[in-house]
Amino acid sequence: MQAPLTKPHLGKDFAALTQRLQHAIAVRYRLPDWSHEDYLLHKRADHLAAASEALHVAGWARDAVHEMLGICMSPVMTDPMPCLEGCLPWQPWAPRRAAAVFLAKLRELVGADSLEAPADLTAAVEREAILARLGADSNECGH
Repeated sequence: MQAPLTKPHLGKDFAALTQRLQHAIAVRYRLPDWSHEDYLLHKRADHLAAASEALHVAGWARDAVHEMLGICMSPVMTDPMPCLEGCLPWQPWAPRRAAAVFLAKLRELVGADSLEAPADLTAAVEREAILARLGADSNECGH
């Protein structure tokens, strides 16, 4: 089962585009179909990330997270991402830096013998340092 679409308010065109992208990504990286349990874990992680970003990045109050987003989970208090040089905790990364870290993590997971243990993001960041610096301007974080 592919990940169900959960944004019907964005319309049928968005749903069709999302399905095509999900299919292309699944084919390219030989991803297995999602189980119902996978979907539930994904939604829990998505809600936790949304609550944490609203609190730490957007500056919302905890009550606003619950009222505006309908999320009753407590946000994560410690930034789960590695602290990269020149960036502060919870500070958004520049697109190239985020892409480099994502691609390094993906390569690490795809090449891993066992996916049971989480991979070391620090090693991935180190391997992709050159890519992260490509095209970076003087203010890499958030721009």
